Amino acid sequence: MESTTPRPVCAKEALDLLNCAADSAFDREKCIRFLDALRSCILEKVSLSFPDPFFMFLF
Repeated sequence: MESTTPRPVCAKEALDLLNCAADSAFDREKCIRFLDALRSCILEKVSLSFPDPFFMFLF
């Protein structure tokens, strides 16, 4: 059986935001779009993992 390394949840969105914030030509509007994309990804994953409304107070 071949083992695979699991991909972290929302990794691309997090990396895009980190790279945007570290870029020497900082573009606030672009970074805000990346932040929104990361937040949407996280909310989507959390709502799939925790359908119980109790966990929604975290967001």
